[in-house]
Amino acid sequence: MRAKTAVLCNRIIDGGLIIFVLSLPLSISGTEIGFCLAFLAWLIMMVIKKEVKLPSTPMDLPIIFFWVISFIAIAFSVEPALSIKMLQKLPYFFLPYLMVDSIKDEKKLLLLIQLLVISTTITASFGISNCLNGAARAYSSIGDHYILEVNALSIFLLMVFPFAIVLFIYKKSLWLKAINGVMAIIIMSGIILTYSRSTYLGMIGIAIVGFFVKRMRYISLSILCLITILFLASTEFHDKIEMSTCDGQERLYMWKIGWQIFKDHPLTGVGVDECIKIEYSKYMDAMAKSKWEIRNNLHNNFIQEMAAKGIGGLIAFLWLLSAFFLTCATCYKKSMSNEQKGIILGCMAGYIGYVIDGCFESNFFTWIWLFIMGVCLVINNFVSNASVKWEEIV
Repeated sequence: MRAKTAVLCNRIIDGGLIIFVLSLPLSISGTEIGFCLAFLAWLIMMVIKKEVKLPSTPMDLPIIFFWVISFIAIAFSVEPALSIKMLQKLPYFFLPYLMVDSIKDEKKLLLLIQLLVISTTITASFGISNCLNGAARAYSSIGDHYILEVNALSIFLLMVFPFAIVLFIYKKSLWLKAINGVMAIIIMSGIILTYSRSTYLGMIGIAIVGFFVKRMRYISLSILCLITILFLASTEFHDKIEMSTCDGQERLYMWKIGWQIFKDHPLTGVGVDECIKIEYSKYMDAMAKSKWEIRNNLHNNFIQEMAAKGIGGLIAFLWLLSAFFLTCATCYKKSMSNEQKGIILGCMAGYIGYVIDGCFESNFFTWIWLFIMGVCLVINNFVSNASVKWEEIV
């Protein structure tokens, strides 16, 4: 009976992760359903095995520290009842551990990455379609149902794009290579049509990473040339870029207020989202109130964390980022094949794009952010276990 339950739980976990990945760029409710199914089955599995503990990963300490800082920020926020909503997001950090503990077969990991590229291509197609139908910028929707607004779509496509390139390069089958190449082009087109300057900077950062990999150098050069040509040769493109983001003066004003909030609340911050909005209005002068909205989004991940959680929030965020990159670097050195190295580079490139974009947008809490962390930790688990043999991508 116990063995049958374990087998059923494993199937539910696999199915839940597949639903999660397919829904990731298409449906928030589908994403949460997939995660909850996999998470509950995972908990039941641990109870059956009588091993209710998380797998050990290099991200343990920075994640624990982030949780502690978040609880402190909630307790000392200007409106704890509003900041407590942050607790809804903290369980998301179980996703990487769920992946490490459940994905023991490298084929499962590669399947999830491939499905993610497919679902991302679909949502990129929605964005392209909206532009062709007259929208000023690409956004994702199905009929009247809004999925991802412009900036959310741009950063999502940016973080998945490197995986499409990696699959294009390392697939052995020519028809699979061709399909992934076409999907990479569609995702790239979706990124371009968002007309997001911060995302273009992230794309340039990804291209620079590609120059360090022999197989990716020509692709990186092509991306840089394409972006340069669009800027220089297309007046319409340049005009849309200028109009695509919030006014530069307002963005500088947001950062100034965020810094002032931090200086007045350096240890614990003021709390998240609506708490920042409450404090933001107090720092605005009459002229600013007549021109701009009261914001809860400071358009910079680092300033956002400082204002919301104080110096501890900034340290926690920087520790998460640096621990991830260190894990990637270590894993890359230990990787047993070019395929492994390619996937790790995809993780690193996606994160670099995310960090660059995050200097101009507040995009910290995203499922894709944690999924990429999970991919890295799964491969780290593979290379740390000498008995696990990585199979070629076929």
